[in-house]
Amino acid sequence: MVFRKPGFGLVAKFSFLVSLPILIASLALGYGLVKFVEKTMRIGMRERGKGIARLVSSAAEYGILVGNREILNNVLRNMLKGEDVLYVSIRNISEETLYSYGEVVEGIPTSVMSDRPFIHEQGTEFNFRIAETELLVDVTCDVLTVRERRSREDIGLLQPDTNPAQRSGKTEKIGTLRIGLSKAAMMKYLRSAKLATAGLAAIITTLVILATVMLVRTMIKPIKRLAKAAGEVSQGNFDHPVEVKSQDEIGFLADSFNKMMTDLKESSGKLQYRLEIERLVATMSTDFINLPLDEIDDGINRALQAIGEFTSVNRSYIFLISRDGKRMDNAYEWCAEGVGPRIDKLRDIPAEAIPWWTNRHNRFELIHIPRIADLPSEANAENGITLSQDTGSTVMVPMIHGGTIVGFLGFDSTESENTWMEEDTALVRMVGEIFVNALERMRSEEMLQNRLEIEERITKELEAKTEELSKSNTELNSFVYTVSHDLKAPVVSLQGFSSLLMKDCKDSLDEMGRMYIDRILKNSERMGTLIEDLLELSRIGRMEGQAEPVSISDIVSNVADELATQLGEKGTKLEVKGDMPTLLCNRTRVSQIFANLIGNANKFMGEDNEAPTIEVGCEDQESYYRFYVKDNGIGIDEEYHEKIFQIFQRLDDIDTEGTGVGLAIVRKIVESLGGKIWVDSAKGQGTTMYFTMPKTMNVDNKAVEETAK
Repeated sequence: MVFRKPGFGLVAKFSFLVSLPILIASLALGYGLVKFVEKTMRIGMRERGKGIARLVSSAAEYGILVGNREILNNVLRNMLKGEDVLYVSIRNISEETLYSYGEVVEGIPTSVMSDRPFIHEQGTEFNFRIAETELLVDVTCDVLTVRERRSREDIGLLQPDTNPAQRSGKTEKIGTLRIGLSKAAMMKYLRSAKLATAGLAAIITTLVILATVMLVRTMIKPIKRLAKAAGEVSQGNFDHPVEVKSQDEIGFLADSFNKMMTDLKESSGKLQYRLEIERLVATMSTDFINLPLDEIDDGINRALQAIGEFTSVNRSYIFLISRDGKRMDNAYEWCAEGVGPRIDKLRDIPAEAIPWWTNRHNRFELIHIPRIADLPSEANAENGITLSQDTGSTVMVPMIHGGTIVGFLGFDSTESENTWMEEDTALVRMVGEIFVNALERMRSEEMLQNRLEIEERITKELEAKTEELSKSNTELNSFVYTVSHDLKAPVVSLQGFSSLLMKDCKDSLDEMGRMYIDRILKNSERMGTLIEDLLELSRIGRMEGQAEPVSISDIVSNVADELATQLGEKGTKLEVKGDMPTLLCNRTRVSQIFANLIGNANKFMGEDNEAPTIEVGCEDQESYYRFYVKDNGIGIDEEYHEKIFQIFQRLDDIDTEGTGVGLAIVRKIVESLGGKIWVDSAKGQGTTMYFTMPKTMNVDNKAVEETAK
């Protein structure tokens, strides 16, 4: 910032503002004085003209009456010797010039100055007419006389009466007098007066300006000092206070400015300190964000050094608290030159060994001890630890993550006392948050790495187990198929020979023999059914046949027709609710699902069910269709909800037909189609069998169509 010093410019401005009115007043006063003198002289000139006209008129009265020019010359010769009389003209009543002196100026403007009448000595009135030019004053008046007097006096005694007041008679005009007076003397005097006035005004103005400048300079000096100090402040220099010499408003302003400068110096120092803190914290935060995982430990040590040197402490450190909060460990430490490290001596400290610190940290409180000797008596254990470290003062900030304390950040001043300001503790808190984030990031990445390694190991184990299980399932299916196929022929032979024996030897057998053969036939038939179910179960994984668009409504209708006899025997009503989708699937396998579920529902209706009902429906979910087969039969106890889907598992308290393989077949078919199956039932409250099929099987799905192609 460039500060422009006021200098003489301010003095000139103040001087101009003060001098201008004085100069104007001086000029106005001089002008008025000149005008007054001019007016006074003009009035004097007019009065002089009137006076001369009055004297000449009185003196020329007798000469005009007798018409004698010589008398007029003799009377007026000495009277009109003044330098300012330019001309005199006397005319009688007949406008005949009786006396002339000088050259009369004709054509004077008519803008004359009329004057009030002048009283003649004999009581008559002189009517003066005065005209002026730039060079002269022209006075014209009538010459009057008293007619009665002229008849009384003889020609030798024509002189004015010794007592004019005794004259009486009628006043009569006997002639005209015109006198011209020069203004040269007056103009010369006016010029001198103007020059004198101008000189006086100039002298006065100069003196006033000089006095004003000196006065303004005296007044401006404190302001200039203020301006200079303000310029220093604008450059960040607060060590130049303004010298206060007066007790007036400027002195008060200077005193206030000095106080403001002191406050600014303090505020500037705090602001600079705050900016350095923010810069340091921002640098740390940026460094830790971009710091690789394996460099975080070194980054923390560098940050401890930076913050320790910035705050002028001798030791900075981080204690980490175990997950259970029972132990703490000095994990990181920086020591100034000449200060011995303590990190190896402060490992694995039980939290109960320093209860005062532990309790305060658990309450997320900042611990600030400016003087270790002032530790409270309940901090005896802590006092022993700090004294062993030669610590004079300390400050410790809890490091919190997710509402749990994970450690604390501390700074010690050895062998000295140190009071931390609010800005310092705020810095420590921010740094603690940075360290917490860095440590938690390191922990999270380590946990993630461990988890990834575990998942990778589990994945490999699962892949191995899956491969082994797949191989076992293949071998098991092959074994089941082989065993079932191999058992089928003996069972068929057993059934055939038993039937022949019963047919051909029935009459030769007693009741007991016929009963044995009948059991053999029934068990062999059951064995045949079981073998067929096992063969069917082994074939499900291979899913013979191509996928094709299948209407679920048609499948349910076909199954209802196939099971019409069984449903009719128990009077079961089959209802279909909602719209059924058309899916791209194996018709035979989906038919097996509905046939098994509807058949089982009818089978377990119960003997005393007055209105057996089976409801088949479909619910459209976000990514799949959920089908259900609901009945109002005997229900299934919760302990059998999972067992009924296992092979050869049947309800122990129900004696009914079946091999215990049907629901196992249904489950395998549903899972092979990408769905799942479960049961919702309670004993005596009916049963609802749910199973799902993904919407990707929908024939309207283009991806499925492309897959089918």
